[in-house]
Amino acid sequence: IYDIDAGYARTNIWNVNCIIPPGYQVVETGNMKQEVKNSAGRFSSTYQIKGNVLTIQVIKQYYKGNLPVNLWEQMTSFLDAAYSFSISKIVMKKVK
Repeated sequence: IYDIDAGYARTNIWNVNCIIPPGYQVVETGNMKQEVKNSAGRFSSTYQIKGNVLTIQVIKQYYKGNLPVNLWEQMTSFLDAAYSFSISKIVMKKVK
């Protein structure tokens, strides 16, 4: 029996492309760039803007399905980063 049951080891990768409407520019990206990696798992988010396309890549990785309780703080550190990303905002402003 393990203290932390995360189900199973897994990696989830999301790639999101957002079209920046004509006449707008990205002025704020919040917490879009993050990297937390430790022995429990990893959370990473990056973005890039090419032309009028904002591309966001997110990776959430659980290294093992079962972990001992002494890794709880490491697990919560990458899960907290994922939550921080989930409430971040992208702000676009109309160019004059």
